[in-house]
Amino acid sequence: MPRTKKITTKERGKRKSTCESLLKGKLFEIIIIQLLEKSWFSQNVYSTQLTQNRKKLHWSWATYDHDYCWALSIWIPFLNPIMLVWEAKFHKVALKTAREFLGAYTDLSQYTKINTKAWWASRYNKLYEPRYNYSPVMFSYKWFLDSAKWLLYTHGINFISYNESKIFKDLEDKYSEILKLFKYENFKPWDMKKFFDKANSVNDLSSIDTRLVKQGYSEKLAEISDYITNIRSYIGVLDNRFTVNILTLRNKEEKRLFEFGKHSSLYYAWKWRFEIRTKKWKTVKAEFYLPESFFEKYYKNVVNVRKKSEEKITQWRLKRSDYIDPLSHFCKSLSVVITHWELVDVIWRQIDQESRDRIIDTLEEDDEPENDE
Repeated sequence: MPRTKKITTKERGKRKSTCESLLKGKLFEIIIIQLLEKSWFSQNVYSTQLTQNRKKLHWSWATYDHDYCWALSIWIPFLNPIMLVWEAKFHKVALKTAREFLGAYTDLSQYTKINTKAWWASRYNKLYEPRYNYSPVMFSYKWFLDSAKWLLYTHGINFISYNESKIFKDLEDKYSEILKLFKYENFKPWDMKKFFDKANSVNDLSSIDTRLVKQGYSEKLAEISDYITNIRSYIGVLDNRFTVNILTLRNKEEKRLFEFGKHSSLYYAWKWRFEIRTKKWKTVKAEFYLPESFFEKYYKNVVNVRKKSEEKITQWRLKRSDYIDPLSHFCKSLSVVITHWELVDVIWRQIDQESRDRIIDTLEEDDEPENDE
């Protein structure tokens, strides 16, 4: 009878670290899945570019193992349906990861939709198949390195970080407790494969084999499920340029939430995290976050442009009315997709001047150098 190989303490620690890292990434993916579903994106994508098992996408010469491929449930006139090709990374995103995603997206977008040299019946059958406009997105719980941000922004790839989100901080505290309830020493490679293939929501995690979890797992999982159920998620566009994910808890009055100046105001909290507060009581109702270092450089450049413009006005005696403030288009508008029962609305809201002045004043105060006493 063959002897069972003993696992050393070092190997046991390495296995736990690997499993824990993979589980963190999967839990983050599951949270993003549920947030996108709340934002009116659907997994029901029909495309001949998908492989038969729907786990990979064909490109020019091979297949791409993407994380997920979704479609926006709203069809915009004169545009093909929007297909969201996205990846979620729990760890920080470095330049190498961003470059790999950019290369894969470039190949995907160049995939031949209609082969004009094919047999006539095959050629014209392709006309009845759906065609999509690809929209690549990278989500990260941590942050993006500056080099990765600039590469993605330069090539028109959206990126969303939750590094300073209070809601995600609460979620991390909750699922860090879940991670302590796994029996990592019992995990086998096929267990991880089953876990990754089947789990697309928090409720799917309840069907995991009991030999892999400790007592109290179901109760902690129910807490996370209830918390995510109470989150409302909106995909918005700030100033028609920057994609943001607006998060709020138990909000029922969606349209009132985005009526700036009448029912709500926009505040700059810190580190490029913005809060939507009620007009009367100034209670925080929602939040969104812009990549910190990216917008710090953006704002510093704006300040330099303003200083040079002021110098030109003084030196050349120009009319101040001819001067265009670089910040005049910042935090000016917000477009949001909201759902009400079975109806979908795309609303555009102009941010009130009081909120804009307060945000710019706060940024100018933060930008002032501290005086050493």
